[in-house]
This record gives sequence, structure tokens and C-alpha cells, in this order.
Amino acid sequence: MLKRPYKNKQKPYKDKDTTFWLEWLAKQLIRENKTEFLIEKMQPSWLENREKKRFFMGIYGLFLGLFTGLYIELFYRLIYGLTDKLIHGISGVISGVILMLVLGVTYGLTYGLTSGVERWDETIKTVESFQFSLKNVKNQPKLWLFLGLFSGLCYFFIFWNNFGLIIGLNSGLIIGITFGLIFLLQGPEIDYKKIPNQGIWQSLKSMNILIIITFLAGLGLSLLLISASGKSVGVINILFGSFGFSLLFSVLGCGVPVMLHFSLRLVLWFNHYIPWNYARFLDYSTERLFLQRVGGGYRFIHDLLRQHFASQYNKNNFDSE
Repeated sequence: MLKRPYKNKQKPYKDKDTTFWLEWLAKQLIRENKTEFLIEKMQPSWLENREKKRFFMGIYGLFLGLFTGLYIELFYRLIYGLTDKLIHGISGVISGVILMLVLGVTYGLTYGLTSGVERWDETIKTVESFQFSLKNVKNQPKLWLFLGLFSGLCYFFIFWNNFGLIIGLNSGLIIGITFGLIFLLQGPEIDYKKIPNQGIWQSLKSMNILIIITFLAGLGLSLLLISASGKSVGVINILFGSFGFSLLFSVLGCGVPVMLHFSLRLVLWFNHYIPWNYARFLDYSTERLFLQRVGGGYRFIHDLLRQHFASQYNKNNFDSE
């Protein structure tokens, strides 16, 4: 199959790499007793030793720390930059960003070294749809109510002013609504995928929906609180406060599966288990008649071929299990 003339004459991958990547994929499918492969279904359990799993956890922690740190710094600049930008200037912004980058790296390394490896054998679950479920309602309400009230009080005591009051109450609402929507309304996966990695793209769409919903909810509550208290709060503060928290917790909700997936892809690519553009490689393998594409998924052209590649990987594998 690899010896057949290629349409563009120059093959995008070496034959040796193509064979190895197909062997590795076949092994994973055999191990999970599956015939069809979806890119978004790759899991941390596919990493074959503790070192790779710790590497994966470190990268995920790094992404999470970088996002949170940069968000806090940029959000602070948006809120206060209109009044103190002349005092701090560009140097203040740069130093703040650098500080948050350092904190993010530190957090990532600490997270990777201290987290338990076993928990990352859990499945990465994409958020592809929303559907109300009474079963989910019974599982999580007390936890998210506690987190919402706790975070709101923290912000109130940290800022201790009118804006701090709005931020504190607003953050409690945003946390409650966001995680409530994620865990109480999280629906089933899409049955038929039309494009590769559709589950991850759908999670990003779900995140955008949550941003809009939580922003409107936070904005509405802020206006009600201001009206009831008779306080005077700037419109910019209200808008940025509502949008900032809706962005943060929507990303930490629906965006977490995306960060986990990308972290896993990086580790697999770094260890040469997959190429950088996996969908392109799978399409190339389809053109070479190793695979056939079914909607957004792929399967080996024949089950005997899948078993053959898996046996070859086990025969030549030098990686310690």
C-alpha cells in the first residue's frame, strides 16, 4: 500500500513513521476492544508509564496556571487601567504579565509533581450538548452553592469597597450558574460526528454559549443589587466584572476538556506516537487504503489489518509498560 504512487509524488510522511503510528493506533484500539477511532476519544490511559502521565499532568497544570494568571493580570488592567495606566505605564503591564507567567510555570510543575497519577486514568469528557437531568440535580448542588458563597465572601473581604461588593456577589452567582449549567444541564455526546475532532470543537461552542448566559445573568444581578442598594458604580466596572467572571468560569468549565485534550496531544506528539496534524495523517492513511473514514471517525479497512498492526507493535515495542 505504501509503495503505490502518491498523488502529490512527495509523501508527507516517511513510511517508517506511517507504519509505527498505525501500529500504535491499532494497539490502543485492540486494548480498548474498539474498531472505530475518534480523535477526541484519546485518553490519558493511552500513556503507557508514570513518567508520561506526570508529563501530561504538568503540561495541563501549566496551561491552567498560565490562563488563570494571565486572566487575573489582564482583568486587573482592564478594570483599573483607565485610572492608573499613567502611573504604572507599559513597564507595569510587562512586569505583571511576567509575574503571572512565572506563577503559572510554578503551578504547573507543582501540580505535575504532586498530583496522583491514578486519577488521570479517568476519561476526558467533552461538553457537546446541554440537556436538563434530574439525576444531575441531585448530585452537586450543595458543593457549588458552597463554592459560590465562599468565593463571593473572599472577594468582598479582599476589596472591601463598593466595587468589591459587586464583584463578590457577582462572582458567587457566576460560579453557581456556570457550574450548575455544566453539571446539571450537561447532555449526551453527539451520536454521529461529521468532522474529525468534532467533540472538542463542540466543547468550544458550548463554552461560548455559557459565556453569553453567565454574562447576562451576572449583568442582571449586578443591576438589581445596585438598584436596591442605591450605590453608584461605574458602567465599565459592571460590564467588565460580569464578562470577566463569565469568561473565567466558562473556560474552566467547558474549556477544561479542551486543555486536557491538547495537553495529551502534546505528550503523544513529543513521544512520537502521533504526528502534529493527526487528522491530516489519518486522511493520508485513508488515501493509502489502510483506513476508511466514517463521518468524523476512522477504522482500519479490515479487522485483520488492525490485528496485524497491533501484533507488530507488540513485537517491536521497546517502551516499558
